[in-house]
Amino acid sequence: MSRFLSQALAADEPHFSRGISELEKANGAPRHDIRLVSDISLKLKRSIEYLGLDPNDTTNEELYHALNEKLKTDDNKLLKELRTLAAKNVNLEANLSDGIKQLLDLMDIKQQVFSLKSSSFKKILKSTPPKKVMKSLGYRSLDSLTKHESPALIVLAINKFETKTYVRSYYQKYLKLKSTDFETKKLSVVEPKSSKWAEILKSIKLSTGYIHISCYELGSLIVLPEVNLPKKGQLTANLVQILSELSKIASTSNYLKLNQVTADFGLKVYDVAEHEPFVSLSILSKPIPWHLAQSVIATRIEDIDLPQFSGDELGFSKLLDKLGDVVSDLKFWQSTEYLALVSKGDTISLNILDVADNLSNELSYQTRRLTNFRNSLWQELMGRYINPDLTVDSLVPAIEMAIDV
Repeated sequence: MSRFLSQALAADEPHFSRGISELEKANGAPRHDIRLVSDISLKLKRSIEYLGLDPNDTTNEELYHALNEKLKTDDNKLLKELRTLAAKNVNLEANLSDGIKQLLDLMDIKQQVFSLKSSSFKKILKSTPPKKVMKSLGYRSLDSLTKHESPALIVLAINKFETKTYVRSYYQKYLKLKSTDFETKKLSVVEPKSSKWAEILKSIKLSTGYIHISCYELGSLIVLPEVNLPKKGQLTANLVQILSELSKIASTSNYLKLNQVTADFGLKVYDVAEHEPFVSLSILSKPIPWHLAQSVIATRIEDIDLPQFSGDELGFSKLLDKLGDVVSDLKFWQSTEYLALVSKGDTISLNILDVADNLSNELSYQTRRLTNFRNSLWQELMGRYINPDLTVDSLVPAIEMAIDV
């Protein structure tokens, strides 16, 4: 069974198989590798049958093209759905960016996040006003800037218009932040409408290729403008990535909330502004990302006294499943992120982002991509071997101090 995983992950052998054997031995031989492969096999069979193919008589290349055709159809339906939502609720231009925002509203994402207070944010800016930002956006005073622009957009503008020295100085101020500088707010999706911002965001998208920009410390996601004639598959991929990033923002918020009374809280804010947090544990020499540790804590929420958390907060992650509940044509892609057909030395990914990448870039069967599948499979494998007791114990200092608040 480890051979299947090894090939699917393009893992380094014999180190991978030895590592799995050691994990099995250390955990009392739960056979997680065998269970995972069996899980993949069962779900894969159902997915292939859903596509109208025979699981016992489908070639790798046939499955590859069937997945592309499925996503092409789903993407066309999603495009029509978003245009309809935009036309009904915004204006007759039916812009896809408006449609995405309307769909997110329809999904009713009510997640609360631990976010920097507006007053604390303004205090940081007042210590050294961002003059280049004010000039570029046409504001004569800092008060006017903070009154009319959202904090997330101001941070974006700081990174775009200010000097590297100013940007470095701005983030250094995060090191002095305390939990009292934060408050609970609703997770925010920012989509500015002004022509001024439309040009700025368009420029950022063209130069970086980004579809969104996150401000984890502000619990905000800035959605960059969607082109109205996207490549086939790209619209679905962009929406999936936006939902994935919303989950990441919520997860990072929980990390800050858990550590709100630790002595190095400011350093943690500084760090999460740049990258996803990890815990002080690893599996198969790979560090465990916080969101995986969070999923373990969610399963133990009844055994751990964490009054500042609810099970819903810690379990907020599978937005793709929720998307399938709203857009029924996308149900096929639920829980397929770590599925693949591994046969005759080849691997065919069912991960929607890989399929979208292959479709939108018109990649041939020989040049197909597997990056997102392999990342998801690694995380699924690690998640199954995470020891709940060790994970909770590694977070005990933060947990205990949180309980004492």
